Amino acid sequence: MSFRERSSWIVVAGLVLGYGWYLVEVVRDRTGGGDPWLVVAMVVGLVALVAVGHAVLAATTRGTGGERSGVTRRGRASGGIVLAVGAVATLVLAVLQAPHLWIAHVTLASLVLSEVVAHVVGIAHARTGAVVAR
Repeated sequence: MSFRERSSWIVVAGLVLGYGWYLVEVVRDRTGGGDPWLVVAMVVGLVALVAVGHAVLAATTRGTGGERSGVTRRGRASGGIVLAVGAVATLVLAVLQAPHLWIAHVTLASLVLSEVVAHVVGIAHARTGAVVAR
């Protein structure tokens, strides 16, 4: 497994754990108001988790070089599509005058989901050996 693929696994795990915790906390709050500090706690925890994971990965992995950047481009393009759908959903909520906090939740969910999709598609292409034309 390449450094880039391992790095993607760390990011996916961090996003799933960090946003999963955040989502559980938001659902647990039955008032629908939510606590804005949850976002701060989630972001700080996510950054710490991914930073530690990458530090361990960098310390234990030798650089091999020559990794395909086309795989990353394909993943980013797929994640961009998900982000665009999330942006449209956010705009629809704004037009419908939904509560601001729910607009923020949908925006955050689309950002997280787009990153997960981008990294999972990159992992899948790295695993299958797909070559992306420039």
